[in-house]
Amino acid sequence: DDGAAGIGFAGTGCANSLGQVSALTPSGNPTVGSTLTLTADNLPLSNAIMCTGYGNTTSLFGPLPLDLTSIGAPDCFLRVSTEAVLFVAGANNQIVWNFNIPNNPAFSGQQFYNQAIVFDLPANALGAVTSDATGMLIGN
Repeated sequence: DDGAAGIGFAGTGCANSLGQVSALTPSGNPTVGSTLTLTADNLPLSNAIMCTGYGNTTSLFGPLPLDLTSIGAPDCFLRVSTEAVLFVAGANNQIVWNFNIPNNPAFSGQQFYNQAIVFDLPANALGAVTSDATGMLIGN
């Protein structure tokens, strides 16, 4: 662990009923003792479920990415494990989610992955699509 912090793209989402894919945009880098803000855009109903997990290869539902076609969301994939899920309401076709990182050096070097499940009733039989996914490395 060299203390470096970073966040970046970890996989594509799927198009919503507006023909757009929701993206997650960070406020900066995830560092110990800070609050990282992720903004999800292009949300038809201005709300989503934010999924946060430790991995992007396996989940409670099986291997990742998980194809959501069988539950009514063709071309959509769950790309992150779901250790924590939170409903977030927003406005103006976006949500803002705050990830509070404890001021404890033990968190430096930890990896987390994030993806939003976007409510969109006309998009498909599931009534939801997925945002792009991000991966982050917490640093000093």
